[in-house]
Amino acid sequence: MSTSNQRFSDSTNPVSDANSISPEFVNSLPTSHKNIVSSILINNNLSIHDKIESIDLFSKDMPNEARFEYRKWRFSVDRSRLPEFINYQNEHLKKLIRDAYEKYPDLEEFAQLMISMKGAFQNPGAFEQWLKEECITMNEEAQKQSEE
Repeated sequence: MSTSNQRFSDSTNPVSDANSISPEFVNSLPTSHKNIVSSILINNNLSIHDKIESIDLFSKDMPNEARFEYRKWRFSVDRSRLPEFINYQNEHLKKLIRDAYEKYPDLEEFAQLMISMKGAFQNPGAFEQWLKEECITMNEEAQKQSEE
């Protein structure tokens, strides 16, 4: 059975069940990474949170494109942790960020909204660090808009 058709079952995974297949990012990994990730994902003894923590340990070694696809997948399946940069904001911004986080399950859409709000952030450096961790780069136009 090929990795792309590998079936995963994890009752704690909000998007995976017995009928789902391997996430797309797995196909873009080098063979050694693909084997490790596939082994982690099919382990029914691990919760989705534990699987993600395990993959996170070596995700920085993934090729950039695969790491970005992994972060997008990770964002969509593990909604248990708010981005760290929220801790540096005032209560009003925290509420807006929480609401947006709940509304936008897509990493890129959420990031675009946050980029447009960057000028209001009390610690833009923490936000920029989050962007870097998520493998998101701001284009020049977005950078200018966030500074206005």
